[in-house]
Amino acid sequence: MSGHSKFANIKHKKEKNDAAKGKIFTVIGREIAVAVKEGGPDPANNSKLRDVIAKAKSNNMPNDTIERGIKKAAGDANSVNYVQCSSEADKLTNVAAGSIDIANCSIPNAESYDADNKITVLGSLGPKVATLENMSELVGTELNEKFATTQEQGIDVTWDSNYYVLAPKDTPDEICEAINEALCKASEVQSFIDGNNSMATYIAAVNYEDTKKALDDEWAFQDELVSSMGLKVR
Repeated sequence: MSGHSKFANIKHKKEKNDAAKGKIFTVIGREIAVAVKEGGPDPANNSKLRDVIAKAKSNNMPNDTIERGIKKAAGDANSVNYVQCSSEADKLTNVAAGSIDIANCSIPNAESYDADNKITVLGSLGPKVATLENMSELVGTELNEKFATTQEQGIDVTWDSNYYVLAPKDTPDEICEAINEALCKASEVQSFIDGNNSMATYIAAVNYEDTKKALDDEWAFQDELVSSMGLKVR
């Protein structure tokens, strides 16, 4: 049986629309910056800025994005905007449009957007073992020096990410161990390895007991962080 995936079609249409929207927002963002620099940040006294704002709204640019663009052009260094993005494409679109200042994404996507002058690559954030040299070996091409890791740039920050498969609360340990063992074996499949290498992702299979401890530690950290920000509701 053959056919087309409706989900894939919707996804491709969304990515195409996001890219088109990103280009429009980028152009309007530049026009806002020019208008502010020429006539100031107050649209009441800057007709050019008023016209650009009207253009931005007609293209469905969010008000927060418009205001941030004006503040940024006016030199408000304290202006900070946090955006929860639904996907990597959404992150890149927001960065390219000037809606947010910084985001993380995979190296292949960063290379593509950088080549089109849509973003500025600040570097790579990864585990302690990551270096520009061994990341280049993973992706199979020599990465530009702009992808140097935070550690290589003298910034003492690293990042590790764990992925979990969650089961119902009362699932017996022996079943969880069997699932974990199967996942560890899957990490040895060449196609899985190749896919992760293409994104310079370092893979390390972890046994069941260590996985449980890692999840407990991460949960405790997140709980403490959310509580400190006053965001915990229960």
